[in-house]
Amino acid sequence: PPPRMACVGADGLAGVRPAFWPGVCLCLALASFLVPSSALAQAPVESGTIEAPPPGRIVGVAFDSTAAQPFDSAAVLLLDAGGVEVRDRVWTDADGRFSFDAVPAGEHVVVLQHDHLANLRLTPILRTVAVESSGESTVRLDSPSLATMWPLLCDEALEDGVSVVVGRIVDSVTGVPQPGLTAAARWWTQEAQGRSVVSRTDAAGLFTLCGIPSDRPVILMAMMLDGSTVEVRAELAPAMAHHRDLELHLARAGAIQGVVSDAETGEPIPDAAVTLVGTDYRTVTGPDGWFGFSDLEQDRYLLEMEHLAYGRQQKELLLGSRTLDVDARFSARAIELEGVTVTVLQPRLEDEGFYHRRRLRGATQATFLTAEELGARHADNLAWALRNVTGTWMRMIGDNGPYLEASSRGVTCSLPVFLDGMLMDDGVFNLRNLDLDEILAVEVYPPDGVLIALPREFEGRLPGPPDAGCGGLLIWTR
Repeated sequence: PPPRMACVGADGLAGVRPAFWPGVCLCLALASFLVPSSALAQAPVESGTIEAPPPGRIVGVAFDSTAAQPFDSAAVLLLDAGGVEVRDRVWTDADGRFSFDAVPAGEHVVVLQHDHLANLRLTPILRTVAVESSGESTVRLDSPSLATMWPLLCDEALEDGVSVVVGRIVDSVTGVPQPGLTAAARWWTQEAQGRSVVSRTDAAGLFTLCGIPSDRPVILMAMMLDGSTVEVRAELAPAMAHHRDLELHLARAGAIQGVVSDAETGEPIPDAAVTLVGTDYRTVTGPDGWFGFSDLEQDRYLLEMEHLAYGRQQKELLLGSRTLDVDARFSARAIELEGVTVTVLQPRLEDEGFYHRRRLRGATQATFLTAEELGARHADNLAWALRNVTGTWMRMIGDNGPYLEASSRGVTCSLPVFLDGMLMDDGVFNLRNLDLDEILAVEVYPPDGVLIALPREFEGRLPGPPDAGCGGLLIWTR
């Protein structure tokens, strides 16, 4: 008989046909004397199929090392070897256990997701697992220990019996996280002495409180805009890392403002279009490059700034009940830029006009230092922090402590001091009496020769004629 072959004919149909059948044979060319006719009759199509090996199984347990307990109701994802395709999803039980059945042999990626990890600013836990045919593979998903996490969250060294609290300050009505607010923890020692740690929420509304004892109750506090606080009692034992959100009722609307400038020259860029994408808020920068949007609802916004000669920049902003100050630098050349920087303005300083004066006068007419900038001067007191301020010098010895001195038109004088807008008596006030932790900001106005550098609203409070002024030192406290 003629040879028989497993073929695909011109009509696209597969089967075992005579070799002279019209069409192109693509599969197995097998002579009938090599293959028993009974086998050909039983399974002519499946003769070239390779049977897949039996699947395996993955079992595991997820443990939260920071809370010293299993992960309950955590999502566990089974991905392919490339970590792209999700093959299956299960949830851990109360003991942190989970399993995947009928897993194909080979390498797979197992990922643990849990809100506690995200709240502690940790990425999901990921492990690669090799599965053998008909075998059972075991995997353990442990979160990083506090000793591992501590350097990522805290500056000081890790000690026994301490905890870290990470959380957000959120508006109780809108649920929007609040950047730039103050969170604190307070507790008492066995000697009945009060201790506390303080943190500021970052651009995402997150705070970190380190070095809190875990063997006694603590009070967690969030400070409101008017200085009042919301307090929550917390028991931190036995876990060493915790997530706690603090809720405040903040009825104040937010605002976004800023300056668009040339990154190379520092000159303001006028006529730049500024838009909050997806809203009706749109404006154009003025001659000073300034723009502003007020009375905004607390939400996330996409700020877009565009100029025909400079191109376009975008920045996503989380707006709470504060004012966000945007410093946007553009370049007409293709150079690497630092991008858009955003600062959360302190409401008290905003209301007192600190930021407005800093924007108008800049570093050419006065020195403006916030609490953070004062801290960067590594000083133990305000007098030492104000050393080497442009146009002045600090006299460390005086009838009533140190004072700032300046020279104007050949006359040397000490700068008058305004504390929260009130003129201080030279015979009473002492710069050393102010704790740096109590200060929000300072403004130093040296004499400028002919013109009085002190702002008019403070110049009018000085005794004597205007030409007798000697600049001034404005101190704003918490």
